[in-house]
Amino acid sequence: MLSEGFDAEASPDAGLRAAVLERLLHLAESTPAGLERALSGLASPDCQWRASHPMNEMTGNAAAAARIWGPLQAAFPDIERRDSILVAGRYRQETLVAAIGHYCGTMKQDWLGIPATGKTVFLRYGEVWQIGPDCRAVQASVIWDILDVMRQAGYGRSAPREGSRGCGPARSPPTACG
Repeated sequence: MLSEGFDAEASPDAGLRAAVLERLLHLAESTPAGLERALSGLASPDCQWRASHPMNEMTGNAAAAARIWGPLQAAFPDIERRDSILVAGRYRQETLVAAIGHYCGTMKQDWLGIPATGKTVFLRYGEVWQIGPDCRAVQASVIWDILDVMRQAGYGRSAPREGSRGCGPARSPPTACG
């Protein structure tokens, strides 16, 4: 059962969530020159990275900079991170921080073989960060909706989608609860 490993009494405090969020925002807003520093603040040097195809799995921040974050920043130099939900908790003795939301930026260069549009693109994400004892990620799973970026770029054709298209603004109030 999924709730079997959940420990409500040992859940991380708001300070940890805020610290991880600050590091995630810093990473998204960093310049290419500051990318290595932003990654080292967020993740341990030997962090295990899992990303959407074609980036896939890798070990270490240098590999993540080269295969995930560097290409993203080059293609979207004005990228912003917009979290819709950010939660933290302990599960099976591991501290986890998870987020869903979207990155927003102008696609100025090709990205992952998708031609640049020069227009604003929304990249939806679901990310889970396993946090180690030094409050940095030891494992990162970054699942990005690359197929939707292809659709927004007018590149590639696939079967009609069953779900909703695009990223709309959050409902008011900001918590989207009413």
